[in-house]
Amino acid sequence: MTPALEAAQGPDRALYAVPLSIAAARCLAAQDRTDAAEKALKPALDAWHARAFAPAWEALVVLAGIHRAAGRHQECEAQARAARAAAAALSDGVADATLRTGFAEAAEREIAAYAGGRSQATS
Repeated sequence: MTPALEAAQGPDRALYAVPLSIAAARCLAAQDRTDAAEKALKPALDAWHARAFAPAWEALVVLAGIHRAAGRHQECEAQARAARAAAAALSDGVADATLRTGFAEAAEREIAAYAGGRSQATS
């Protein structure tokens, strides 16, 4: 993943880096390489904060998992709250009720899986 991520870093290819950075961070986190995973998330987090790429909300989910694994529980909870808010904002823009509900439920399951604890949708 790293060569693909590096190739996507050019200014005209920045949006390609977002999904690659999330995928790379997931892989690195699974290998307990949390520092490298946080670094890999930078393009996605930058895109999210700039509101330039909606799916980058997933970076917040991965970051919550990294913080959880590192024992940084307050940071994990903060990222989980941010991810929930981001997912809610995105789902509000989906006109089809079935798709909106499906996305919201899937997002909540993923947030709960990465941040730990029970899903807010089922608690």
